[in-house]
Formats: sequence, structure tokens, C-alpha cells
Amino acid sequence: MNHDRDFIVSDDTIKSVRRVFEIIEYFDEVQKPLSLADIAARFRYPTSSSAAMLKSMMLLGYLNYDPIARTYLPTTRLSDAGGWVKSALLNQETLVSAITSLAERTGEGATISAQCDIYMQYLYMVYSDSPQQYRLKPGTIRPVTASGAGWMLLSQCSDDTIENLWRRGNRLSGQHKPALPLQSVMDRVNGARSQGYVVSRNTLTQGAGLIAMLVPEQFFGRTLVLGVGAPVRRLDEKMELIMGEMRKTIAGFTGAQPRAIRFPAEDALH
Repeated sequence: MNHDRDFIVSDDTIKSVRRVFEIIEYFDEVQKPLSLADIAARFRYPTSSSAAMLKSMMLLGYLNYDPIARTYLPTTRLSDAGGWVKSALLNQETLVSAITSLAERTGEGATISAQCDIYMQYLYMVYSDSPQQYRLKPGTIRPVTASGAGWMLLSQCSDDTIENLWRRGNRLSGQHKPALPLQSVMDRVNGARSQGYVVSRNTLTQGAGLIAMLVPEQFFGRTLVLGVGAPVRRLDEKMELIMGEMRKTIAGFTGAQPRAIRFPAEDALH
């Protein structure tokens, strides 16, 4: 698909696709066979559309149907469909062990994300034992021009590319007024270019903060962004520790010594 020629996906199409994946994720959540009534009740879908979706998934080989118990169960075809991606990522032993160690050393959640067209998408995350965490599921997306990880990723892009992504994002979101003016986006990206990191506070979720840095290692040609997230107050209290540990993690990929950290007197990225 050529993403340079955008089109608006209809609400009905989005709804149908979303329902299929909601069913898949529900099976993963409960890990047991489910009936038509279970699915319809859980999501409040019309029984007729639920039956049609389950029947279609069965005919395509993704669900098994037990006519006696009248329940559905995912087949291995479903688990095999995307299993190679997780295996490929987890086989990046240096990367996975590095962010696991980072989460342990900082006591906060660590994430790996990459660009997904006009979005940033979280590919892998390690949660901490700290109270009050903002837990995200793998696959969660955020606007590339309106998120801390996105600003960090855009720091390696040309200004023209950034403006194009900003315009496309606003057009596809259907907003008459952009969530963030282009100049504000450029200010944050230029800050990332000069400092080598982004500090994001209350950007998309009130009370949540993120520190982001580029990872000098790619995943199937994709540039990765390392992030450490926490409630804003805790992030500020542990800023020096987290920044230092992230620098060490980044340096571990290159063998270089971590750069000295320059903290601005008043972070412009509040």
C-alpha cells in the first residue's frame, strides 16, 4: 500500500476489523474456549454479527468449533501468524536484556518503539514493580508528531518530512485545528536534535512522563526509540538517575562512553 496517497477508512470497516482483533485478544486474555454467547455478552455485539465473524474465522482456519460444547478455540494458525515477529525481537538478546536491565536499574518501565507510518508504535516493554504505572500493550500507537518518542524519532528526519507527516496526521485525524502547531512540533524536534533526548510531560496522558533516546541498532531496518516512562513527579525526582542509566544503555550498543548530560534550566518540553 502506498501510504503517500492517503485515504479515509470507513467507520464500518474499522469497526469490523476492530471486532475481529478484540475477539482474538479476548481469547488470549481468558485462555479458554468461548461460546457465541460469551463473545456477544462480553463486547455487546449483536448476536448475528458475532456469529458471522466467528464462522468466518473458523472457515479461514483461525478458530476451531466444538459442535457439542458449542464453543470456539483458536488454532495454532492464529498463534503462528505473528509468532515470528516476537521471536525475531526476542532473539535480539542484546536489545532485550538491555531494556530489562534498564527497567531494573531505574525502577521504572522501559519501552522500545518504532515509527508506523504517521504513528509511533510500542513494540516491546518491560514493566517495573513501582506503584502507579502507565501500562501499555504491545502494538499501542501514538501520533509521531505529538508524542515524546515520536519527536525523538523525527530528530533524524528532514524538516520537509516532518511537515508532511504533520499535515497527513492532521488530515487523517479529521481535525480542523491541529492538536499541536507545526512550529511547536519543530521546537520539540530541534530540542531533541541538540540535546540527544526528549523529555515529555503530560503530553498525551495527564500525569504521565517519558524520556526518549534513539537506539543505535535497527530492527528489520526500522529505527528504534528507547523510552523510560513514569508518573511525572517520579520522573522529575529520578531524572538524573534515569538519564544516566539510559546513556549507559545506549553506550552499551556502540561501545562508546556515555555523553555528558546537559539539563536545561527550564525544560521547554513541558
